[in-house]
Amino acid sequence: GEADLEWILHRNCEGTEQLQSKNEKESDMENKKYEYWLHRMPEAGNRTIRELLMRYHTPFEVYGAVRRRSKGVLEVLTETRMDKAAEYTRSYDLNREYEELLQKGIRFLTAEDEDYPQRLRKIPSAPYALYVLGKLPPENLPAVAMIGARECSEYGIYVAKNFAKELGAHGIPVISGMARGIDSISQEAALQGGGRTYAVLGCGVDICYPKSSRRLYEQILEQGGILSTFPPGTEPIKRLFPERNRIVSGLADVILVVEARQKSGTFITVDMALEQGRDVYALPPGLFAAGDATGGLLQIAKAVYEGAQAGISAAAYVRKQKGLSH
Repeated sequence: GEADLEWILHRNCEGTEQLQSKNEKESDMENKKYEYWLHRMPEAGNRTIRELLMRYHTPFEVYGAVRRRSKGVLEVLTETRMDKAAEYTRSYDLNREYEELLQKGIRFLTAEDEDYPQRLRKIPSAPYALYVLGKLPPENLPAVAMIGARECSEYGIYVAKNFAKELGAHGIPVISGMARGIDSISQEAALQGGGRTYAVLGCGVDICYPKSSRRLYEQILEQGGILSTFPPGTEPIKRLFPERNRIVSGLADVILVVEARQKSGTFITVDMALEQGRDVYALPPGLFAAGDATGGLLQIAKAVYEGAQAGISAAAYVRKQKGLSH
């Protein structure tokens, strides 16, 4: 009777919805293959990818245009770059390459994905893609980037450990670059405090750099995540580190500077953080802080002059972030 008819109609609707959902998933997967191809195209940086997408709208359309060596692509790429892109595309196996990425457990996100970090969306020249092993920093918690000298003093080690451990104990994620010195010390301490930490690498997420940090790399995978804007297999080279630093500050709400040396990469990160509208705190050095001839106080003065706020305790910071009185 009527009840049977209703049941049949209901089942038909369910079947249609399931088919639509399946088709959408397959369509998303197909699109991802083309996005991954585009991001790995030789010499295709953020700006080039943006220009190509402005002309052709989707990675699928860009793929076709490159294969055809379309005039529009030649208006973005030089003849030499076009040759490289076309050669790369001819030998590129869309299905195999994307399947290999998935088999490694690596997530590949672009701004089209809901999971793409909101903080990164808002920075100037947001990266086209992000590779993730493990988890992403939670959106609903304040995140702190801790950066500083590779060659640090006992005082620097003490301060970094205490601050990071307290942040970890209060559930505030610590972001850094897993570099030797303050970066890795802070990340280890955050884990010891029972917290989460996220490492942004200047190489592929499948490469542990530095190699001496293998144990830390494994721990971060369990209690946080490894992130990079560079495709898997990308070797660490010096010119990639400024982009890594830009993402470290981009994923954080606040940057803590511990023992920065003058003319160091830390100050480049500070500049980027301020451009991104982040708060920057410089933790004051001890009287016997390691430094160059200009001394530790000048280094901190420089950070403060460029917009950083000197001196804040871990406890005060945690209280501030949780909306408690000082």
